[in-house]
Amino acid sequence: MNKHAVRILRTLAGVAILAALLYFVGLEEVFSTLTSVDSTVAPIMAVYYVVFFFIAAFTYKMLTSPIATIGFFRLMKHYAVSWSIGMLLPGRVGDLSIAYFLSKEKMSIGQGAALAVLEKAITVAILLGLGALSLLVLYPTIQVLIAIFAAGIVGLILLGLMISKKGQSIIRGFLPGFIEKKIAGFQDALFMMIEKHPITLVLVGIATVFRWGASITAIFLIFQMYGADISYVTVLLFQALILLITLVPISINGLGVRETSAVLLFSQAGVPEAVTVSVYLLFALINYILAGILLFIHFVLEK
Repeated sequence: MNKHAVRILRTLAGVAILAALLYFVGLEEVFSTLTSVDSTVAPIMAVYYVVFFFIAAFTYKMLTSPIATIGFFRLMKHYAVSWSIGMLLPGRVGDLSIAYFLSKEKMSIGQGAALAVLEKAITVAILLGLGALSLLVLYPTIQVLIAIFAAGIVGLILLGLMISKKGQSIIRGFLPGFIEKKIAGFQDALFMMIEKHPITLVLVGIATVFRWGASITAIFLIFQMYGADISYVTVLLFQALILLITLVPISINGLGVRETSAVLLFSQAGVPEAVTVSVYLLFALINYILAGILLFIHFVLEK
């Protein structure tokens, strides 16, 4: 099955899951709850996006500094457009589109792709760690502990492969025919960052934690606006699990899976299903609207 067919199937799966959820919860009830949101959501989301894009730009400033000198606000602009593409296009186009924009700043596509892959790998590793911690706190069983321990061992082995000369030579053996011929500089940039700038990668990880912390804070505040009686720690733990679940490639960008997972988890804390659906739909709608506006400004007004 080709990639286009898979993307279509994943899109349809996401739409079907979301439609089933809305039918189960009640479309009228969800619409009524969704439209009752307080107007203070606007400044909250505005502050959130400023913090989110600021931290993202700071992340890429750290990643690009060893290779090229790029202005902070140019990086923020490049990331914002790349994020917008990722929000509106299926697949992982947005994740790697940042490489194209970085190539306009005296960097090769390969170098930009390497930085994008590193940033995504760090993000996924942190999400896996937060998800594992949440599982351990919420469901402290021996099976969960064994699964987390096994995942940790696998993670350490992969880390060892990436930082050791022998491991890098093994990885390089899989890359040349597929990558190096198409995007020169990918391997060199990837392993240069791992070998010579490990502290930078640690700082990128810390910045990523703060970036997702901003997202969790925005979701918590929206829950509060809907009158949900729930603590910040509960939102933190549940959101970590939701992000972990959406890593499974069932639908495009986690559509439907994210909202359904949220309903199942937050209902355990006594949050009404319509409120949970409304929070996540509102967050998604604002994301899509902002992404559309940013792309319109970039591709239409700036041209």
